[in-house]
Amino acid sequence: MGSPASTPVNLRRQSFPRRGQIKLKIIKGLFRSAVTICSHGH
Repeated sequence: MGSPASTPVNLRRQSFPRRGQIKLKIIKGLFRSAVTICSHGH
């Protein structure tokens, strides 16, 4: 009875860091693209 109740919590805990990593990757990609555009513009 304890395992099924703990599984949703574990899934939720695993989903948050994954979304955070995806957001970090997108932010890093935007920063890199902005830096390249600025470097080429200047």
